[in-house]
Amino acid sequence: MKRCATVRPSRHILQSLSFVLLSTLSAIAAQAAPRYNIMVLPQAPPQYFQAVGSGLNNHGDVVGSMSYSGNDGNTYSDAFMWQQGTNHLRIVTQEFGNPFPQDINDHRTVVTNTRIWQPGSGSQPIPVVPGSTLSVGTAVNNAGQVTGVSVGTTGSFLWDPATGIRALPVPAGMDHFSAWAINNHAEVVGAAQLDGWQEGGSFYWSEASGTRLVKDIDFTAINDLGQVVGNANGQAYLWTFADGAQPLGLLPGDPYAAAVDINNAGYVVGNGFSSGFLWSEAEGMMDLRELVVDSDPLKADVFFSSIIEINDHNEILGDGYVGWNRYTFLLTPVPEPEVYAMMLAGLAAATWIAHRRRRDRS
Repeated sequence: MKRCATVRPSRHILQSLSFVLLSTLSAIAAQAAPRYNIMVLPQAPPQYFQAVGSGLNNHGDVVGSMSYSGNDGNTYSDAFMWQQGTNHLRIVTQEFGNPFPQDINDHRTVVTNTRIWQPGSGSQPIPVVPGSTLSVGTAVNNAGQVTGVSVGTTGSFLWDPATGIRALPVPAGMDHFSAWAINNHAEVVGAAQLDGWQEGGSFYWSEASGTRLVKDIDFTAINDLGQVVGNANGQAYLWTFADGAQPLGLLPGDPYAAAVDINNAGYVVGNGFSSGFLWSEAEGMMDLRELVVDSDPLKADVFFSSIIEINDHNEILGDGYVGWNRYTFLLTPVPEPEVYAMMLAGLAAATWIAHRRRRDRS
């Protein structure tokens, strides 16, 4: 009997199949809106009546402030840091040298409203530009560059660990501008006041383009692609040089929306009247409560009062209420069942491809 010849896929075909499979899986994952579990951060020690997060990095580390009442009846604060896998908020006011952390980068460098803290080297005051009385830090990128507001002047600053501090140039017609955010390309955005404080707007600054004025919108954040989010007249917007301002819409029934952050995948987070929101180009405006998985025991009772930040793993920092109790929380993505199924199929296919390659070589 004549034996049929075995047809083996060529090496290039196997490589192409592997590439197409992985690309398809990536596309499916990118198009699917994240679903979430609610992770409640540990409660503050009993002497504190409130803990609020202010910064989140790509490791899921959180910094923020805790408030307490002093013996004199005044309210005071301490700084905290929380890292995933730990069961307590670590009080770090003395380490930071300031109780008001604003941001944390992926190297765990923290900027407070007056100081910079780095693991292993401690805390130092943010230098001041000539003519300023104080530098108020607002954001830090992964190069350790810090931006913020120069008190006593009309402008803002950029501090670089290698080159030091400098004032960002103030263009004609701008009365004051305040830097709120910086990306990993040292592009800075923030708020601006124009025409004798009669008109509001925003600014964008980079080394290449200098300071650019953008009227009638308040910028709040910028990602590494140069996409900027901001707000105007109760509406949230996505702004780019190429397309200008694109409205993001409203949650059903809500009178307003305010965008607070955007990550490198283009997901925007912010706050509406009824809930926090997540926006994407593919899905539009989504209510964060509806993105919490049904199996999460907190879903029925949670109210998201303030969304603060989203990182590149789509983890979302915020605070809110469960019943009458206020908590700081981290929304952590959970793959959908169909994504799990595709991942398992991809793993099986990759295993088969590897097996065929080993058999062909033998």
